[in-house]
Amino acid sequence: MGKNLTVFFTGLFLALGIAAAGGAVCYGLIAGKQANRTVSVRGLAEREVDADLAVWPLKFTVAADDLTSLNEAVKRDSAIVEAYLAKNNVGKADIVKQSINVDDEAQRMYANSTPRPYRYIGEVTFLIRSVNIEAVKAADRNLRDLIAQGVLLSNNYGASQAQFLFNGLNDIKPDMIAEATVNARAAADQFAKDSGSRVGRIKTATQGLFSITDVNEAMPEKKIVRVVNTVEYFLTD
Repeated sequence: MGKNLTVFFTGLFLALGIAAAGGAVCYGLIAGKQANRTVSVRGLAEREVDADLAVWPLKFTVAADDLTSLNEAVKRDSAIVEAYLAKNNVGKADIVKQSINVDDEAQRMYANSTPRPYRYIGEVTFLIRSVNIEAVKAADRNLRDLIAQGVLLSNNYGASQAQFLFNGLNDIKPDMIAEATVNARAAADQFAKDSGSRVGRIKTATQGLFSITDVNEAMPEKKIVRVVNTVEYFLTD
């Protein structure tokens, strides 16, 4: 009888131990599953800003049959351009570089029936960098005044367009990152509400790249700055 009781209790304790172990494993699986419940969301921050720097390669062309005459033409038209820029409030301090590229047309091949143009063709570039955005816009808009004074503007218009840049990104970065994170949390809260959960701590967070684009083609001096942050949150019951 005593031996049978010993066997009975030994079996009972073993069964209870297995059951307890099984319960612990089950709890561990449930807890692990809950710990892996996450939601990944994106938060957008967007600002409209004004350009703070204009870069303008103003180009014009001169032609002559000898280099002396070409040099005189460069001086004459350069003086006209400088006066035009000054009239539009773009001063000499804004002209950071003046360069000239000369082609010798005598080195080109022409058909016998095609007369050779002027021997020397010079393209002059005034590189303008100015924080006076409105002045550069006005000068770029009224280029017909230069044409009326005999200045032959370069026909490579795309390379001669004024570009308007925004250099104040570092000043607005912190606020925009914070705004994007707040918007990401709002999206996570909505997901959690829809699923009957609550948002927990952050699991991972990735800051996106900042982009700067024109508001539209007609307003290149107005910029849109955007950043999208990706945040993954834990979810709890």
